[in-house]
Amino acid sequence: MCPSTSAQERSGFTLVELLVVIAVIAILISLLLPAVQQAREAARRSMCLDHLKQIGLALHNYHDAYGVFPPGYISDYSPYENYSGTAFTGLSGPNANGALQWTWMAFAAPFLELGTAYDALDVGGLNAAHSACYAFHHAPDADKEEAFTAPVEVLRCPSDTGPQLNTSRGFLGPPGGHPVTGNGCASKYNGKHIITANYVGVNASKGSLHSAAAAYIETRQLRANGIFGPNTKIKIRDITDGTSNTLLVGERAWEYHAVHPSLGEMVAIPTAAATAWANTSVTISRPHGFSNGLGTIGWGLNSNNVFQNATTTNLKNPADYLGMFSSPHAGGVQFVLADGSARFLSENTHLQTLYNLAHRSDGSVISGF
Repeated sequence: MCPSTSAQERSGFTLVELLVVIAVIAILISLLLPAVQQAREAARRSMCLDHLKQIGLALHNYHDAYGVFPPGYISDYSPYENYSGTAFTGLSGPNANGALQWTWMAFAAPFLELGTAYDALDVGGLNAAHSACYAFHHAPDADKEEAFTAPVEVLRCPSDTGPQLNTSRGFLGPPGGHPVTGNGCASKYNGKHIITANYVGVNASKGSLHSAAAAYIETRQLRANGIFGPNTKIKIRDITDGTSNTLLVGERAWEYHAVHPSLGEMVAIPTAAATAWANTSVTISRPHGFSNGLGTIGWGLNSNNVFQNATTTNLKNPADYLGMFSSPHAGGVQFVLADGSARFLSENTHLQTLYNLAHRSDGSVISGF
């Protein structure tokens, strides 16, 4: 007997049913994708916090070894005084005992298990500009070049989208205005780019970098009421507000996003993060090279007060906003404190609270921040 016609018919989806299934899948994806993205960002934020904890531990190990936290950076601009007004005695001549222009990151490198990079850069034997010259120009040194250009995971925030090499902060001129003439090195490192870093030392509780630079040129001193500054040698005992109430190192993004105060639009604000190992803009006219390895609270965290006026997206003086703290993480910025603990601070934290946390000895003990 032949099978019935109905039995011979093949079962399957109609076009309408197929479209319904596709629509349901699309809806599920649209619902799940944000959750997946949020989970990934949460993991990246946690990794960023772990990097800060590693940096905090390394700085404490440096303190254990030498009795002080490393200087924010080394300058030979003389006469130079440290935070207490006492003449800094660790420098000798233009080369600053081989330490000129290196930042706290370079000094902390051996304690971050980056001893190979530290040795290749020859932090104890060459100043940063000479080291860069050997890396990029004079009989190029492959080990030095790799140390200057190879990414260092612990110095980068996983959420940051900035380039591996900091193309916004190249070597701009001789350190401290002293020409680097030996071995054909004169200015040959100009325009070279070294690796990007996203973590900067806390230097000052308030004031802009631009005004700080002007004050420095006039007085030969630079405001440094935080833990890091030019040629500083801060001990834990100097942190009289308590290590759990004082910020040590915080984030600076390649760019961050903030709502324009008048336009009501979310806009990107470029801040160029920092450069690892060395300041790259130290010149006789702007001796601080400040916006590389150090930061000040200034206007706050992820600030939208950086605009020239309320109706355009033109930005104010880069010397101000480039030296502050910012983050690709929504809602705030992550810091490690002087006791080694790390935490996320809301961008809505009161500015006076941030000032107090950045100052190591203003007598204000902040709780519940």
